[in-house]
Amino acid sequence: MLSKEKNINSTTWSAPAILYKIVTAENWAKTKSSDRVWLDASDEKFIHFSTEDQWKDVAENKYSDTDWVLLKIDTTKLSGKWEWEWNTKQTDKWFHLYNGWIPKAAVIDWKKSWDPDWTELYE
Repeated sequence: MLSKEKNINSTTWSAPAILYKIVTAENWAKTKSSDRVWLDASDEKFIHFSTEDQWKDVAENKYSDTDWVLLKIDTTKLSGKWEWEWNTKQTDKWFHLYNGWIPKAAVIDWKKSWDPDWTELYE
């Protein structure tokens, strides 16, 4: 993971090799018959990603009222412009991908929130 002091405008900057994306169960169902991951309207301007330490907050704050799927993403298979940006409260930085999409081939693992053993994700 990048340190907060790292200059993201450096030509050597890149996203971590693995990031996480949460999608709704409905979008995951659409993804199964597609070559790309279906995303929510909130990802129109840029795609929101989480680190291993951040995705639980996203699940609890944004997806608590719906079934969701956690995707483990190989970022080396993505194209677009990466930015590491502050949230609106300026309390944490998040990875955002501009002008890109997530090919289904970039998903290296997934977990459905409604699986009986889904709580293992929180351990």
